[in-house]
Amino acid sequence: MESETPLLQREELLSALQRDGLCLRHAKESFKSDEELVMIAVTQNGNALKFASEELKKSKRVVTAAVLKHGPSMFFASKHLIEDRDFILELCGKGASFLSGLDDKMKKDKEVVIACMKANGLQLEYADPSLQKDKDVVLTAVSSHGKALRFASEELLNDKEVVTAAVSKTGDSLKFASPEMKNDRDVVLCAVKQSGDSLKHSSEELRKDREIVLEAVKMSGRALSLAPAFSDDKEIVTIAVQANAKALKFASKDLKKDQEVVYSALKSECSAGEGLKFADPELQADKELVMEAVKADGDALQFADASLRGDKEVVSEAVSTRPEALEFATDSLKIDKDVVIMAVKKAGDVLKVLPSQAQDKEVVLEALKTSGEAIKYVTEDLIADREVMKQAIMSGGEKVLGSMMESEEAQQMMAEVIEEVEAQHVRIAHLSLQKPATSSSGETSCLNPIDDTVYESMGRAGVDYEHAALQRGLAAGTDLCCQAERKAEDENGGEQGDAKRRKVE
Repeated sequence: MESETPLLQREELLSALQRDGLCLRHAKESFKSDEELVMIAVTQNGNALKFASEELKKSKRVVTAAVLKHGPSMFFASKHLIEDRDFILELCGKGASFLSGLDDKMKKDKEVVIACMKANGLQLEYADPSLQKDKDVVLTAVSSHGKALRFASEELLNDKEVVTAAVSKTGDSLKFASPEMKNDRDVVLCAVKQSGDSLKHSSEELRKDREIVLEAVKMSGRALSLAPAFSDDKEIVTIAVQANAKALKFASKDLKKDQEVVYSALKSECSAGEGLKFADPELQADKELVMEAVKADGDALQFADASLRGDKEVVSEAVSTRPEALEFATDSLKIDKDVVIMAVKKAGDVLKVLPSQAQDKEVVLEALKTSGEAIKYVTEDLIADREVMKQAIMSGGEKVLGSMMESEEAQQMMAEVIEEVEAQHVRIAHLSLQKPATSSSGETSCLNPIDDTVYESMGRAGVDYEHAALQRGLAAGTDLCCQAERKAEDENGGEQGDAKRRKVE
């Protein structure tokens, strides 16, 4: 038994390390020298290298695994490896990001630092200040990650080649450039072509440059908010709202009345419904335009004129797109039977926005067919209805319903209904197992597929659940089952085939 104990402990540790490599800190010293265990630990969390034995901290294999997982874990490697220039260059070539874990000597080594920049330019933060002034190093860094520009020397923040390289990679890095570069037309144009929102970092003067603004709104419609000088420019506004319908907010009053512009907003792939929100009130009352808006996004109904929020055709279109949009309809349509039934058939939770007078039994039953949990929105008088209760249970709302049953009488009724539902499911199951079903290929199957809820009820009702599960498996592969039987008949003769069929049944 004593010889088995360490093995058991090792297996437990192995399992723990797979979940959290830092569990290595709690291991025996002997396990901290176990290369297999330590490799599992550092592969899960590079910082686990801190708890490895001194010997394994010298292992290139172990340290490589740790550093590739988490670059700064290089700090825990042996001094010998931290000073091994060839090993460091090899790690950089593998994409490791670990300059912060090296000593000052390596942080001054231009070749090492450039290799690190190629892996991750943001490591420029940890380079020696002398190299943050080195154009070759900084160019390599910003070409890898534009925002590395923030760690460049002040002199290089004013270098057009360096800044252009940075904004070409990440337009938003323009914010780190010098004021002179933020007013350089070529630099800013390059930035907005990469990220329209970078226009906010340009000079006020260049926000009035039409070509720059046009390129910015192509990338981000929101950039229109940064260029009020072009709020009345139809071409720029149209392009902006096509990119993002919310950009219509920053258009001029005249363009908010322009049907072409507003229609462009409604066709946007981003926040299409919001286009109606910022349209002129006259267009919010235009039925044709509002119909287009609610087709794109049912929630746009909330921005329509009150007269159209009471229009059955408009509301029906909105509800067909998004059932919950019924919330924005006028009270008269929230009790319109046709509209309400359409909505609850698509989403039972719509019950929560309906007034109590709209919740008749038919509406509630339709809602519960979609979602049993919608029972929590049903009025008290209908919750106590046996048929409503049954539908909620059959649609998965048993738990929610149970939390609502406070009186003993209600709890008793629910128990009776659950028993009734389970008995019904068992009958369905038995009928399904006896009645042949036709497969998609037109062949007769041995068994009918049975819904999961039926099997759950069979289990609760005391039916052999394993048998039920077996039958479900057979039902899922009915065609194969019948093919197997026919093959058995062909191979073994009719009598043996009949015997095998009886066994399967």
